[in-house]
Amino acid sequence: MKTVLVLFALLVAGSAGPADNVRKLLIGFRDQMPCGFPEYGLPALAPYLRDFLEVNKTKIYAKFEDFRLDGLNSFEIDDLTVSVAVFKMGFGFTFEQLRLRTKYDFDLDLEAINPEKLKGMPSIFGDGTIDFALYNLSFAGNLALQFQDGGSSLKEFKLAFDLDEVRSNITGIFDNEVISQFVNDSLENGIIALTKEVKEFVNEVLEALITPWGNKLLKNVSVNTILGLVTGSIPPPTRPPCLPSSEDLSFD
Repeated sequence: MKTVLVLFALLVAGSAGPADNVRKLLIGFRDQMPCGFPEYGLPALAPYLRDFLEVNKTKIYAKFEDFRLDGLNSFEIDDLTVSVAVFKMGFGFTFEQLRLRTKYDFDLDLEAINPEKLKGMPSIFGDGTIDFALYNLSFAGNLALQFQDGGSSLKEFKLAFDLDEVRSNITGIFDNEVISQFVNDSLENGIIALTKEVKEFVNEVLEALITPWGNKLLKNVSVNTILGLVTGSIPPPTRPPCLPSSEDLSFD
């Protein structure tokens, strides 16, 4: 049955290849991000705004107010390959800039998280503002899908990333201006070096974080739907033109 569906999909795709159809879907998604996706319960994503966010778990407390993330729709598609026969896709994206700004209140008990490895480490706390930006953040990798019980999941997911520059202006760390500046300098200089030194580890962490989220999204997506989207036989939903709101990406 799967073979028949694939052959039919290849015929339906016609002159527009699967990669072209997926590219159009991604560009349509990017263009719609400033207005969100009400039919899926997703708010505007560019910028992504939240009045209040809170994490309150054992020994970890973080509160964010006036949370703003700009640049999620700044990505360009560097590479895209799609194989319908094996339900596999290769991809490459670059975000020109991602910028996060928020007020925060944070308290983390390091020793309580791992008493054996972090014994004697002081708590980390702060109350201030965050203005943090990443430049030319790129992702490349591949994924493969498998289908069962009317849905789909990730059979394979590999990801690698790269990053050109970090800018950081965080205030209020330990309520100390000198320490805050030291942390900012460490972030700007250290993240690039650290990611290059332990890039394989970071890639594995990202894969572990994204795979469950991807499987949750794909749980009720059938093979017919995937084929329809890839071949273009299922058109994207018709929406009113999305007029983007102004974004502020300039780093002061």
